[in-house]
Amino acid sequence: ASQYKCDWKKVAKRFPSKKFTPHFLKIRYKELQAKPVHRRSKFSHKEDLLITKYFSKYGTDWDRMANHFNDRSGTMLKNRYYAHIKKKCIYQPLLLEVKQFENTGIRVEDMPEEEPEIFDVEVGQENEIVHNDDNKYGLKSEAGRPNYGSNQIAQIMSASHQ
Repeated sequence: ASQYKCDWKKVAKRFPSKKFTPHFLKIRYKELQAKPVHRRSKFSHKEDLLITKYFSKYGTDWDRMANHFNDRSGTMLKNRYYAHIKKKCIYQPLLLEVKQFENTGIRVEDMPEEEPEIFDVEVGQENEIVHNDDNKYGLKSEAGRPNYGSNQIAQIMSASHQ
């Protein structure tokens, strides 16, 4: 970004797909620079409770919610909410659980952390994201697109100056 002086139109032209808009790249780059996430881990039940609690408080202000989490970006929280909590219709039960904890004087934030299961992710054939343990989690990039991170964005940007 600094090589292009934050000209996101030029950066977007360096990507092979037109699906990466200048606005998307700008937001993604700033997000990755502010809070780099190098590993993926499963969401814990406590994190689901916190997402529910802060969603009821802040609405869809994902970046504001992310300030209450370690190693979770606003995009990760949004994806978890829509792909798990809303899709499985568990928002109301989770919210009820949060209220029950808080009525007994226990803050969800003070609950003990579960040990998250952390796994490395690599890009396999045809831009498929494959778990190192026989694709246990079945993760794939959206529409077969590669999952570009800050390193890939930096590589594409530096390659254009050669």
